[in-house]
Amino acid sequence: MAAGRRNRTANGGDRTPDARGRGRGTTFADLVRAEQSRPARPDRRRLPPGRHGDLLVDAAHRRSTLVDAHLDAPRAGALVRGGATVAFDPCGCGGACGISTLEPDRLARLTSAGDPVVSDDRRHPGELSSWVAEDDRSTLLVLASGRVVWGRKLA
Repeated sequence: MAAGRRNRTANGGDRTPDARGRGRGTTFADLVRAEQSRPARPDRRRLPPGRHGDLLVDAAHRRSTLVDAHLDAPRAGALVRGGATVAFDPCGCGGACGISTLEPDRLARLTSAGDPVVSDDRRHPGELSSWVAEDDRSTLLVLASGRVVWGRKLA
């Protein structure tokens, strides 16, 4: 084999002969560059129900993406009156012990109760956030975590 002449390896990589006439083959650095240039695949692991950063997974393993982490009470009330679903995490743990979604009849009573009241107690804070379903971008969810009073219900 003449110096400077290239041929192909079995996996399609170039093999450049060294001074002894042996092929160099594909290096580890070549493999790393090839892997880094591939498009990222979405994370489709089956996560347990609850909050995972900016991802919320319900009991049926449907995923929602965070829209607003610090939703104020008037905006939350407006979203629910506009058709958003309400879910609550009673203890504020992020859903590890369960997130409940309100049934349509309870949701109707909630919309007539006005806006929620969020506790600002340091030991037991409340929080409202909004989420959008990954499989149907028109489905909105308002998540009440910790101490949130809405109507006569404590979420």
